[in-house]
Amino acid sequence: MSLEKTVEAVIKEAMERGEFDNLKHKGKPIDLTAYFETPEDVRMSYSLLQNAGMVSAEVELLQEIAAFQERLAATFEES
Repeated sequence: MSLEKTVEAVIKEAMERGEFDNLKHKGKPIDLTAYFETPEDVRMSYSLLQNAGMVSAEVELLQEIAAFQERLAATFEES
């Protein structure tokens, strides 16, 4: 059996077991703009870091600010 047919069989079995039913962003188009705008020589590294949840210090700070803003807005909505 060729590698391609083996991979297709494994994917089909996983689909039948429902392993792809709860994927993040299921049914939504994938925006690859940022991926292709990233320089080719660092693209794979960035993808691996992003998939591992690793981000730069600047992005971490922006995420913290956004979380604080959400908490602040929720606090004022409760009052």
